[in-house]
Amino acid sequence: MACLCRKKIILLLILFPCTYFFVRWFIFDSHSDAVSIPLKRQILVFNRIPKTGSTSVVRIFDSLRPFNNFHLLRINVTNHLAFSDTTLHRDLINIIEHSKDSGSFFIHGHVAHISFNCFGSSLVPVYINLLRDPLEVLVSKYYFIRFGDDYRPHVKRSRMHNNTERWQTFDECVRTRGRDCKPVLIWKQIPYFCGYAWYCNDPGNRLALETAKRRLVDEYLLVGTLNRFKEFMHALGQLLPNFLSGLEKTYNMSINGKSIWHLRSTHNKSRLHKETIDIFRTNPLWQMEQEFFEFASQEFSYHLQILRKNTSKRNLQSLFIQLAS
Repeated sequence: MACLCRKKIILLLILFPCTYFFVRWFIFDSHSDAVSIPLKRQILVFNRIPKTGSTSVVRIFDSLRPFNNFHLLRINVTNHLAFSDTTLHRDLINIIEHSKDSGSFFIHGHVAHISFNCFGSSLVPVYINLLRDPLEVLVSKYYFIRFGDDYRPHVKRSRMHNNTERWQTFDECVRTRGRDCKPVLIWKQIPYFCGYAWYCNDPGNRLALETAKRRLVDEYLLVGTLNRFKEFMHALGQLLPNFLSGLEKTYNMSINGKSIWHLRSTHNKSRLHKETIDIFRTNPLWQMEQEFFEFASQEFSYHLQILRKNTSKRNLQSLFIQLAS
């Protein structure tokens, strides 16, 4: 019977690699007397989406890097399409595979999902991500390129030079059909999960939405939402102790007087009129992005519920202690 159970568990871990991290936390990190099995080098990828709170996530990880001894690698692009060339994907994989250091990697950047196995790589990256209400993402970007934020307040943004365009509110932009509030621009979060297939950046493509959902479930350890940021980080702290051990040390850390748990606030954002919201709600692109966001929110809530079930942790520990004996 023990042999049969072992085979089932191994098969589960092969078919669903992310299960390993949940199982390891349930069994080995929750109880001081649990069986200790060292983890191999982990490759953690945060393909961060602009205007979703991702800067705070990176700063929290970076603050704990000296304590947990992992490497931080940034993919320095501001638009995911700048990383479309698959030779760049290959180069990234080569950098990690040929690293002389055997430590874990935390990789982040504004890139879409990258398939490591397409290159025959033995690396099995673990993906995490953070989402935000899709209309909020667009509105935040709209005001950010006009007024910047309190994180780097002196940086000149792209729409600061034309005062007429700069001081136009998002509502006014929608009424006049301006260039920075087009409904097509809301097609933002789905492509980051879909990847670099042609249909991923085809706004309104249903296959892109379905691919994004499938990847979220099958290939991401955890996807949180900005409105539940603290819950997201605490869950990651439980699931990824090799990276976030000592998370409580970051609670009082700050940069230029701003808590690293809430680093950036866009300046001069105006509250949207109901008419503007209604215009977007009738748009098919908003509806698809909203469907994806709600799907991710439900999945996030489900995983949080699992993590809070102490009885499941005890049962799993008993199972693995029997297998190890």
